Amino acid sequence: MPSLVRIFAGFIAVGLAAFLLFLIQPLWGRQMVMAFGGVATVWNTLLFTFQALLFVGYSLVFLCQFTKHSKLIFGVLLIGTAVQLVMPIPVAFPSEPIGLLPLVGQLYHILLPVLLLTIATPFIQQQLANSTAKNRYVLYSFSNAGSFAALVITPLFLLPAFEQAQLLTMWKLGVFTFLGLVTYVYFVTPRQSVKPYEGVQHKDGWGWLVWPFLTTSLLHAYTQYLSNEIANLPLIWVVPLGLFLLSYVVAFSGILRPRMLQVLAITVGLAISAAALLHGAKGWSVFGVHLIAFFAACCYGHGRLYHQRPEQKHTALFYVYIAFAGMIAGLLNAQILPVILNDIYEYPVFFILLLMGAVWPMFQKEWMPKTLSVGFVLVVCGLWVQAFNIPNTLAQWRSYYGVLKVMQEGPLHVYYNNGTAHEFQDMRRMVPRTAMYLQYMIGAPRYWDGSVAVIGMGPGNTACYTVPTQTVDFYEINPQVAELASDNNLFTFQRVCAREGQVVYGDGRIAFPAKESPKYDVIVNTAHSGLTLPTHLVTKEAFQHYAKSLNHDGVILTIVPSLYFDHHNALVSTANAAGFKVSFAPNAALNKHNDYPYAWYAFYTSETTGKMLQNAPENIWEIASIEEGKCPVLTDQHYSFLKMAGLWGPDCQNK
Repeated sequence: MPSLVRIFAGFIAVGLAAFLLFLIQPLWGRQMVMAFGGVATVWNTLLFTFQALLFVGYSLVFLCQFTKHSKLIFGVLLIGTAVQLVMPIPVAFPSEPIGLLPLVGQLYHILLPVLLLTIATPFIQQQLANSTAKNRYVLYSFSNAGSFAALVITPLFLLPAFEQAQLLTMWKLGVFTFLGLVTYVYFVTPRQSVKPYEGVQHKDGWGWLVWPFLTTSLLHAYTQYLSNEIANLPLIWVVPLGLFLLSYVVAFSGILRPRMLQVLAITVGLAISAAALLHGAKGWSVFGVHLIAFFAACCYGHGRLYHQRPEQKHTALFYVYIAFAGMIAGLLNAQILPVILNDIYEYPVFFILLLMGAVWPMFQKEWMPKTLSVGFVLVVCGLWVQAFNIPNTLAQWRSYYGVLKVMQEGPLHVYYNNGTAHEFQDMRRMVPRTAMYLQYMIGAPRYWDGSVAVIGMGPGNTACYTVPTQTVDFYEINPQVAELASDNNLFTFQRVCAREGQVVYGDGRIAFPAKESPKYDVIVNTAHSGLTLPTHLVTKEAFQHYAKSLNHDGVILTIVPSLYFDHHNALVSTANAAGFKVSFAPNAALNKHNDYPYAWYAFYTSETTGKMLQNAPENIWEIASIEEGKCPVLTDQHYSFLKMAGLWGPDCQNK
């Protein structure tokens, strides 16, 4: 009976640790993403940080096998964790610009608790070595199941129901519970005698490194590609991470036989070939094709890893290898490749490398399977080379904020931000005609004589819809965008429509001045990545922040893409809660210069401004209203994917 109690406590502790680890990750990631414009590289950097902590934790468990002072080390870690848990964790939105690495460094507030959670699986698996000798890897599968459960429950149930501070308090209570469970398991279990290196050959480690390196690299690359090319939605990054963990659950349950692995390899090749043919397209079907390719690839890689697993007495060393491979993959994809490459080339490359690993066993067979396998890989390579070989590219940049391109299409210079055409200029004309700014809409600033603030610079064409007497300040998070706008060989907006003003680098909210004395007549929010609007720019606190710099009769104009979800209800409800009235120009009223739906929203507090909008040319403005209390309000501490996507519930309807 005591043995059964230890096993039960061990399983609960492993599942709880995994759940808590992947509860704090999206919570902390949300704070980071809010400070850096919602770009995927920020999430990948956080993911790399947690992978590094995972490697440290696994290594600690492995090295403790060589010392007689493991109980002392464990006790110090427990006490340090308990002390850190009683200290406050910052949850406030950053009030001033802060670097990415310093923001990651703020993880020291939860460093010891996270480190303790990372050691749970190898540590408890080692403690229960005799009790779970039949298949000790079931604990690893159970751990990944707990992680997957956290990534499903957190965005769907916890974030819509609780504020950030409440969730952090719940997380602390969960860690205290874990402390009790793991302490019980450790101190009531006799010490096991383990010889870590006995029977392990160096060649065994290559498979333990290669497959987790490829799958983790695919996780980072797919996250980057998903948010840049397909759909950059709030917390969309938990989708690939959840599938990544689910593939571990499937693989280490032992159900992926060699024949099934072959089927998965073929599925990966077909899906990634279809993805190459659909490169540049948008929509849910494209999202689904990439999702299938990614999940099948992760299942295949982790299935191969499972079939190359060592004897169960070497699990601690096995986990160190896996964590090390994941950490190196994170470092490469989150910190190095965004700097040295000008597009997301690593996405198809890692798929192709995984396919090459899949066809390698075919070289032991007859020539026909060998030839077909090699030909299959070459076809996939050719399709992706063709997909990225886009002619008439005038300029291309990549940074932590994504990929920027300027393409020439006849007389047009087209500006692409993360795979989406945003604006264009006919180089035969001095007057701008662009894909997203329509003169009779953005021309609203002509009714004012004061200053204009533009969040999101683009090629600088917004200035052309103002009058020479107005001052225009641009707030741009990506310095490369300003470089693009100032190049007269690409766009001439800055030269033709030069205005007094400044370019302020930084996030459109953090860098924006919060002056008590009004400054701007018009604030134009055009900032978005791909086809999504950064959520932290439209929370209740964001509207209140901008209101401090807005004249009484001023207006905030915001463009909102709606290809994937309808943000109307959430935006209107939030603006009303912040004291703003709302008018909007639906997509049906706009010229179809681009191939995706969008709408303009005007937020204001003055009746005079509302009447002016109603009398605008073309009668495109409609008054928007939401029944009070029916729809969710986006706040810094309480917003979620469901709220932003307009999926809150049937009661949230327009009046």
